[in-house]
Amino acid sequence: WEVKTEGQTSRPQGLYRAASCVQDGIAYLIGGRAANDSIATGGWAYNIESSSWSERPSFPTAQFGGVALSIDNTLYAGWGMTGRDYSSPTYNLQLWSSTDGAWSWQEETVFPGTGVLGMYLTRKSISVWEQTQIHY
Repeated sequence: WEVKTEGQTSRPQGLYRAASCVQDGIAYLIGGRAANDSIATGGWAYNIESSSWSERPSFPTAQFGGVALSIDNTLYAGWGMTGRDYSSPTYNLQLWSSTDGAWSWQEETVFPGTGVLGMYLTRKSISVWEQTQIHY
């Protein structure tokens, strides 16, 4: 491992459970929870080649967890938790897409269940599971 110290002044501060993915040498962080327990609305992009961070505009829904993935030069993100109470969680059921590097987002589809617990990608389709059900 190599510690990266370049661009430390413009990096995200203390996020955890941010959705993340990589596209064309840029790692994207979307949402997350901050150290003060607030739910982040923004996004970040880390350029691996230049070792630099850049902040992105707000994601349409403040969320943490959820999914982020890249398919054919399109970023997809959403389906995260929106409430702070783990005993009765609330979820963002909307999936969003971006074709311009997370500068803007368009609505894609609403998940038909009550909340996404996990997701995987197979042959350019997204499969998600909710408790004991799998949706394709």
